[in-house]
Amino acid sequence: RQIGGARSGACQSDFFAAWDVVIRALPTDKVNEIHEDGTSLLSCMLKLAGEFEGLLPLERLVSNFIQRPDLNHAVLKSTPNLGGYGFPGYCIAGTAPVMWLCLRGKKRHRVSSSSTSGNRNLLGKVPLTVLESCFVPSPLVSGSDNILQYILEPVSIRHATDKRAEEALLCQVVAQRYGLVDHIHRNDEGVCALSYAEQFVHNTGPSLHSGAWVRVRDIITERMLDGCHDLGKRADDESFLFLTHVVQELRGALESADSYDENLSEQSHLRHVVASFAAAEAERANSIRMQWLARGWRFEHRSLAQQITEVLQHYRSVRAQWDAGNMRRGREVSRG
Repeated sequence: RQIGGARSGACQSDFFAAWDVVIRALPTDKVNEIHEDGTSLLSCMLKLAGEFEGLLPLERLVSNFIQRPDLNHAVLKSTPNLGGYGFPGYCIAGTAPVMWLCLRGKKRHRVSSSSTSGNRNLLGKVPLTVLESCFVPSPLVSGSDNILQYILEPVSIRHATDKRAEEALLCQVVAQRYGLVDHIHRNDEGVCALSYAEQFVHNTGPSLHSGAWVRVRDIITERMLDGCHDLGKRADDESFLFLTHVVQELRGALESADSYDENLSEQSHLRHVVASFAAAEAERANSIRMQWLARGWRFEHRSLAQQITEVLQHYRSVRAQWDAGNMRRGREVSRG
């Protein structure tokens, strides 16, 4: 009620000046206290700022708090339990990194407009170095979406104004830190983040937010191709099994994009990524083929392409057996 009254402007400056004095006077141990449920003074302040977005004195107060020299990075990396309803927009439920309280809220179904939001202005006021230090491995935030998919969907131009430049900056930070496993992650619809990113850029044009979303698309692409290069250089069976899995997932992502309810026709970057991984897979399969021949092993077919196919079929069978074994062990553990 006090903050609501302060928003009217009658006592706004006095109220927040007094609150700022109290916050600044807090001892370091209170500033850095993280409760059992992961909540902290910072998470409470971010949630409050989300409820009063646009209240500049409150945003300044929170921004100053985030930049306190005695604020421990453990607080910035904390993952508060958001409760059954979650926040913002009741779409990020469970446990999530604290700075994600600044994200826009979304309704529960696809291709829908934003709902109640966090304070995205704060993302733009936090120094990039601080934002980078907040990064933690990403849980799934909304059903089966990771944070990139959550921000990028929906891609329709009529929802372009739902997205902010500050969110593009966060996407750039996250995309740069994500590993290959994160970038090939497919949600319940089978779509990976790159499909959303390149379709959004196609729909809105390259100049939106001074090209910030183009950079998001390109970072995702670059990180996936970096993963392809790394896997292509290795020679162990485990990495080759993973490479075959990546190719399978990416091909599935491309098929899912083609059949997605919302138009995802612009997939040139994903097609390039798929082709690169498929080429790396074929090259490594050929190396294995030559090793087998050197050992005196025989193939059922004579042509190079068919022999490479035999190698791939063997490793896919090995992976299927390995996956089945993991599932069996998981069920045994769950039964106690």
